[in-house]
Amino acid sequence: MPRTDVAIVFVKQLLRELVAEIPRRVLYAIVGVAAFLLITFLYFNTFSLLVTRSNNKAISEIKDTLGETRQEIDKIRAELKQAREESAIMRSSLSLPETVVKNYGPGVGLIYGTYYFVDPRVGREVRFREGGAGDNPIGPSGEVLLTAEGNGRSYEIEFIGTGFIVEKGLILTNRHVVHAWEEDDLTSLIRMRGYRPRLREVFAYFPQVREPFPLRVVEVMQDQDVALCRFEPTEESPLPILPLEEDLDRVISGQQMVLIGYPAGLEGLVARFTDRGRTATRNFGNLSFRMQLNELASNGRIRPQATQGYISDVSPQLTYDARTDEGGSGGPVFGSSGRVIGINQAILFNSQASTTFGVPIRFGIELLRKHSATAMRAAKRLNPAG
Repeated sequence: MPRTDVAIVFVKQLLRELVAEIPRRVLYAIVGVAAFLLITFLYFNTFSLLVTRSNNKAISEIKDTLGETRQEIDKIRAELKQAREESAIMRSSLSLPETVVKNYGPGVGLIYGTYYFVDPRVGREVRFREGGAGDNPIGPSGEVLLTAEGNGRSYEIEFIGTGFIVEKGLILTNRHVVHAWEEDDLTSLIRMRGYRPRLREVFAYFPQVREPFPLRVVEVMQDQDVALCRFEPTEESPLPILPLEEDLDRVISGQQMVLIGYPAGLEGLVARFTDRGRTATRNFGNLSFRMQLNELASNGRIRPQATQGYISDVSPQLTYDARTDEGGSGGPVFGSSGRVIGINQAILFNSQASTTFGVPIRFGIELLRKHSATAMRAAKRLNPAG
């Protein structure tokens, strides 16, 4: 038999003898202590497992609660942000008219001009027939009481509108303001006789400027009611350049807008700066429009009016509810951004309300860029080496 097996047998025998020598009470005590220790170990392990599970559940519930709390906090933050934005929009809406009038009103001018007719067949200015009375160029039966012959009184038509500065020395307005004959049914009858309209003079009167600026029409759009005019500004009278909105996505329906111009024309200016408008005749008598405007300008009384409303449509024309009138044509339409989004064009009256239309400013920007490109080409022709 191998030595290892002999050793194992010897140890087993020794253990049996030792156990046999131990009293039964001591043996039971040892077994009891061992059982107690085993049970205690199992108890504490089981208790620890249950506590761990309970703690994990509590931690999970706390995490869920914290997550919900964070969501509520984020929701409250979003609501506060929205409230602040709405409050800012409200403050901006309330201050928009005041802001644009204060900052850009001096750059909005009243345009005054006159035009006459010529007979291209003889190259002479058309006049009233000699000996004729009255100022109506159309007779009772519809005949035109004008002729290129003789030395009768000159037939001249005055017009008023609005324009605004978009670059130094450049003004945007409507085509029908500087080509006023295009919107006049009376002159249409005269043109049917073959007579052609010609501008005699055009001036721009600006707030805070005592003298008018002569204007020259440099560009017109045939498919849109937009015209560009030039004047020679002076260093003594710096005038603001109005900012133009080039981001079309910022012009939307429902947006607040402000319109600046001279909707009541000369009569409105006279009425605002006389005794309730009732002493205008006594103050100005039978002076021509230009002389009356010169008088108002010399006294610092050329001031535009502002009306506000909301945009209802943006394509193909701007449509809004701000009130205006004939003299307001060509005025700037400001959006909520404080930039010009359109050129005031026309108003439609009905029994319920009035609707005003404007040309989107993108057409004005297009005309301005066209003029700039033309000017650059002309400069290169004059100075090829440059």
